[in-house]
Amino acid sequence: MDLMIPIEARAALAGLWSLAGGDPAALEQVNLSSSDPVLPGRSTSRP
Repeated sequence: MDLMIPIEARAALAGLWSLAGGDPAALEQVNLSSSDPVLPGRSTSRP
């Protein structure tokens, strides 16, 4: 039995943000570089 339901990254973030009580307007500032709902990795680029 497969209980995993595919979800887009933006929808996953919005759901978590809502559960945490975050301001929905703040999500307009988020730029996701991928549609995969994965945890962000550590960046290898340095400023």
